[in-house]
Amino acid sequence: MYVQHVIPHRGVLAMLLLTASISIATSSAGAADFSADLVLNGKDAKSVTGKIYVQGDKIRQEIVEGEDKQIMLFRPDKGLIWIVSPQEEMYMEMPYQTDNKRFEKWSAERESNAKLLGEETVSGFSCKKYEVDENGEKIQYWVSDKISLPLKVQYKDGGMEYKNIKQGQIPDDMFEAPPEYNKVVMPMSPDSSGESE
Repeated sequence: MYVQHVIPHRGVLAMLLLTASISIATSSAGAADFSADLVLNGKDAKSVTGKIYVQGDKIRQEIVEGEDKQIMLFRPDKGLIWIVSPQEEMYMEMPYQTDNKRFEKWSAERESNAKLLGEETVSGFSCKKYEVDENGEKIQYWVSDKISLPLKVQYKDGGMEYKNIKQGQIPDDMFEAPPEYNKVVMPMSPDSSGESE
């Protein structure tokens, strides 16, 4: 495997920004194994589609925009996030932050701070609809007792929904960075090098 020290392709950076903006969409450590179609809706009414695969704490998220496909592999067991670009046959490695809320599963504690609005069906699953005030923004969650993460999230500027959900075992290699791909490393800034002048 060849390791490059370069600034990532703009498609990779776009993927990072997109994931940061929908951090709630991938919130689910400890959920039952499943795969689903992922639909992201922005405030401009444009939709971005993809796939999500969950195996325990491991998550694979694929986003497709036109002919560009980006894959994010979340591996809290290794303390890493891999961002894979199949078109360029490369991947970038980043540290996984253990306090990242995007991996916080729906829990009794979260439910105790939520307002129950009713019950609705999402993607064939019976869900309870909750509203939570997060930093002054009201966010709605649709939660099923079959899968321990929200199947739908709606917030001011957009939302997300899982569709065509299939429960079952996911192959281990779906959560590994392709060993034949080039590994891309972000260059360190002078301030982060740890060296004094």
